[in-house]
Amino acid sequence: MPLTLRLGSRVLWLAFLWLRTALTAASVLPTAWDEAPRRPLPGWFNDAKLGVFVHWGPYAVPGFAPRSDEPSEMFTRGGWELWFARHSGAEWYANSLRIPGSPVERFHRRTYGEKVRYEDFGPKLQSAAAAWNPADWSELFRRAGAHYVVFSAKHHDGYLMWPSRFSATAPGESFASPRDFVGELAAAVRKSGLRFGVAYSGGLDWSVTRVPITNIAELFISTPTPTNYLHAVDRHWRELIFMAKPDLLWNDLGSPADLRVEALHEEYYASVPEGVVNDRFSLGLYPGPARKPRADFATPALDHRDRQQGRPFEVTRPLGRSAGFNREEREEDLLALPDLVRLLVDVASRNGRLSLAVGPDASGIIPALHRRRLEELGAWMSIHGEAIHATRPWLVPELRTQEGLDLRFTERGSNWFVHVLNPARTNRLRLHPFRSMPDTLVQWLGVASAATWRSQSNAIEVEVPLERVRVPVLTLKISPQPVWLARP
Repeated sequence: MPLTLRLGSRVLWLAFLWLRTALTAASVLPTAWDEAPRRPLPGWFNDAKLGVFVHWGPYAVPGFAPRSDEPSEMFTRGGWELWFARHSGAEWYANSLRIPGSPVERFHRRTYGEKVRYEDFGPKLQSAAAAWNPADWSELFRRAGAHYVVFSAKHHDGYLMWPSRFSATAPGESFASPRDFVGELAAAVRKSGLRFGVAYSGGLDWSVTRVPITNIAELFISTPTPTNYLHAVDRHWRELIFMAKPDLLWNDLGSPADLRVEALHEEYYASVPEGVVNDRFSLGLYPGPARKPRADFATPALDHRDRQQGRPFEVTRPLGRSAGFNREEREEDLLALPDLVRLLVDVASRNGRLSLAVGPDASGIIPALHRRRLEELGAWMSIHGEAIHATRPWLVPELRTQEGLDLRFTERGSNWFVHVLNPARTNRLRLHPFRSMPDTLVQWLGVASAATWRSQSNAIEVEVPLERVRVPVLTLKISPQPVWLARP
């Protein structure tokens, strides 16, 4: 029986509803997943299960978004208009600022006055980030157990986090960083042994368009149409590929209709043979290539539980309510560690990757709340990482025992991992119908002594160690894999 993950009442499922809507709408058209894969996935991406997605830009200077009401209540009360006006993502500051009477517009007028424009935050970011050290980030992400880092080289606000030679705005204007944040972070991340990717907003650019998005219909028609924007997007991607050699190309919300995406991808693969590309260069009904280009992995939001195990995907979600830095965020806004671990295990069991969005402040400091949660996740991964790293999905991702224990499964070679999502509910795990193999070894990860267990004709019974029932997820390692007597 499928288990609905208990991610807590404060999970921002609605904050991603617009994205799921776009993806669902696109699914009625030909997609990458209706066709054979372009090529075998590189080994590193098959092994990667955890990533970090860094959102950093001028929006970190004000670092504000309303905590708002519960998203579902807000949407029910005021529809898309209220939802966009009270968007809880601080990275949407530039759009929210243009909505009269929005919390961001009132905050901005009260804090900065009417003469300060969003564009003025670019130089302020440069000044605040003078002492930024990318090695601090990369080491934290490595300790958290991440395999790769994706950096938002350009978000929807249009600000470029590298000194590009090409502008998407009016001739002679530049909305770009004189400092190469992209290149500096790429070098630090790779020095820590992690892979590096770049994210780029191809479908939205608020430095080009001046009309705010206030409802879902406007989202679908907001891709800039000027020819110079098309040329800028094409050149920006090629600059990033040439300079950073990114291991991942992570485009967001479509791209200009005439962008030659397939040619761009082929040039990228030639430059980075082990690189991978996501599926958001076109979103079907959203402006973009007439035929959706093939992709290496899908990017559903939180709604991932129907994913086919054979098709790789990535779930991206913020640690809190906002992907960008929000000074208003509190502890209760963050995903609790038990729910975070359960989400990671559930995604890994389905051949997915979990990418956690974090938002540093303007000086480049990752908020203490986010840092602590990453450290806590790293502590769990230091013990259970072998059941996540380089694993593959098992025959089925989940089962529920007769005693009501919710299980997830991964495998690595001859090792079989059983993840118990709710270990406090019992002191015994009964795996039925399974038959152990000769010389079977059974071990609870994180427990020094061997597990106490016994094999029956059609079941394996294992005692749950009392000192471990309070961990977020308890993982059993069995080698070699037992025979599943109910295998389809």
